[in-house]
Amino acid sequence: MALLKSFGMGRRSDVLMYDPHKLSSPQVFLLTMVIFLMIVAFIAAILTRQISTAFATNPGLNGLIVGVLAVGILLAFAQVGRLFREVRWVNSFRAGSE
Repeated sequence: MALLKSFGMGRRSDVLMYDPHKLSSPQVFLLTMVIFLMIVAFIAAILTRQISTAFATNPGLNGLIVGVLAVGILLAFAQVGRLFREVRWVNSFRAGSE
């Protein structure tokens, strides 16, 4: 409950101000993606020796896999980043200001 209060959730005023037609901000999903990548990076740092041994068996193929993974991660972040402007536009359109 303290965690919800620290994010400003769980108050009665939040329930009264809830608008079911307003799109929520993609900031929550961006934060979730960053936290997940930090956890994966932490696990990879712990397993560095095993990962480097496995990577050395076929560096060309494994390098390609890591490169495609990096491009995919960047594209996913770019897509979520594009949502900020679009959510803002839809919310202002529904409010009648645009």
